[in-house]
Order: sequence, then C-alpha cells, then structure tokens
Amino acid sequence: YYGVISETVGSAQGWTYDTSKWLVTFQVTRNAADYSLSVTKTYKKVGTSTTSTAADFVNYYTPPVTAAISVEKTVDNQSDDPNISGTFTFVAQQSNASGTPTASTAWTLTNASKTQSFQTGKTSFELGTATFPKAGNYYALVTESSNHTELGWDNDTTQWLVTFQVTLNGDYSLSVNKTYQNLTTKETNQQHAAFVNVYRHLAQLTIAKVVDNYADIGTATASKDQDFMIQLEGDGQTTGVALAHGETSGVMTVSSKSAGVRYDIREIVPMEYALTDIEVTDISQHSQQAPVLELQRDSQGNITGGTLTIYPENILTITVHNTFAHTGYF
Repeated sequence: YYGVISETVGSAQGWTYDTSKWLVTFQVTRNAADYSLSVTKTYKKVGTSTTSTAADFVNYYTPPVTAAISVEKTVDNQSDDPNISGTFTFVAQQSNASGTPTASTAWTLTNASKTQSFQTGKTSFELGTATFPKAGNYYALVTESSNHTELGWDNDTTQWLVTFQVTLNGDYSLSVNKTYQNLTTKETNQQHAAFVNVYRHLAQLTIAKVVDNYADIGTATASKDQDFMIQLEGDGQTTGVALAHGETSGVMTVSSKSAGVRYDIREIVPMEYALTDIEVTDISQHSQQAPVLELQRDSQGNITGGTLTIYPENILTITVHNTFAHTGYF
C-alpha cells in the first residue's frame, strides 16, 4: 500500500515551508503460523533517492531585516554670513523600479519624513526605517523640499531611487545591500542620496512710475504718455527700465551683502517734467535690515536722484514720482 505525505504551505511571515513530498510504502505481510498481519514501512523522498525511517520536514524561521536610507546634505553658503541656516524636509516613499511612487504591502517604510535645519557644510543623517520580511528587490524614492521663503536659496529638485537588494543567506538570515541612483544623471553610488543647496545674499525689486498730476495734463500734450528711462546702478551692474505713468517693471533680482549694497537711482527727466520724489517700500517678512534711501538734490534743492542701500532678503518697490511742470520749447 502507498501513501504520500506533504506539508501544507502557509503564509506566516518569516517562515520557510518545506515543499517536499514523501512516498510511504506499507508492506503488509500475513504470518504463516497464526495468520496475523504485520506491517513494515519505508519512506522515500519523491524525486530523489533519499530514504528514511520517517518523513522528515524542515522549517526555518527568518526574522525580518531593517535598513535606513542614508542622506548627505550640503549647504554651499556663498554669502558673507557664516551663520546662515535653512530648514528642509526630506521624504522617502515606496516606489517601483522606475522611481514612480507605488505603495506596497510586501514591506514597510516608517518614519519616512524628516525636517531639520542645516548650516554651512555637509551633514549626514538617516531617513526612515525599511523592514523586509523576505528576500527580493525593493525600491524607494527620496526627495527634498524647502521650508523657507527666503530669496537666496537654490532648492535641489534631485530625485533619488534607492534599491534595497535583500538576500537570504545560508543560515537563513537576511542581509540588505543599498544602491542610490540619481534619476536625472543616472549615476549610482553605495553611500547616500546627496542634496546640495546654494545660498546667496539676494534681494528683489520692482520699479513703478507715477506722474502725480497726470489727470491735469491735457490730452493733446504729446508727452503725456511718454516713457521715462530709470536706471539702477551698483555692485558692478546697471539695470534700466522705460516706464510710462502707471506702469511697473518686472521683478528684478539683485545681489546684496550683510552690510548692504548701495545702488544709485537715476532718471532721465524730460524737460517738461520734474523729478519730485522717490519712495521705497519693503514687503518682505525676512529682511535682515530695512532699506535706506537717501535723496540727492542740486544746489536749488531739486531732487536729482537717490542712493538706495539694499540688504539681504529685501523685497522692494521703488516708486519714482514726476510732475508735469511746463510746456517744452519744441
């Protein structure tokens, strides 16, 4: 007589199930003396030549293995302030092999978000805890986002694909090997996902033009809607815009320093007009210091221009006022 013995393969996490099958041969013999029956059993592993006195099944338990994502953060401080700092958030997400975020129940990723302030230089830290119950390849996407609105920061939009290669060892333990790939350059390394942020002292400004008595100028006056050339010069750069009454320039980004950078404001004033005022407003919530405007006048007290000292993170509107004064000679 024959029978087959097998083990039911379950789904308990960490367990390796034995899929062997054993053929049992029952050799039943009748005794000649008393006509009783006796049985001998032999066991043979199906598909092999192995025999045994019992059906042997071996199971191994493999505990899950954990790994963290290594990140290197570099702040490249190109300003004259050695104490500059910025706050950034790093996020890891389960993904597929291409780096597209894809949720998976085959493994877990916890503590996958970290917010921290960084100063000049390199900082290394670990992000998240990945837990793997069995061998295989697993993937995560790592990105950075900024938590600040200061002008001077260049944000790093690099996306990193982390590949976890989980291997089952001879002793049935698991080990993890990590590879980091920059999805933009396709370069890989075994050390970390690297992010670099540059900080420079910057300020922003727009220039607006107002003719204070515009409504009183006759519609037949040829110069009523003419452009005024306004120049801003300082720190080795000159910016010029041509604006008519009611117009505003686009946003301009200029360099600055902790001690401030002086810019000269000049306007080419048509003979029919007078330069009557220059106003500066700062709408920034992060200015290191308020801008300083000094009006310049000629010997008769007429405004001829201004000198504006701009500080890091200023967001300024410079309004240049004119008054239509008299009719031109031509």
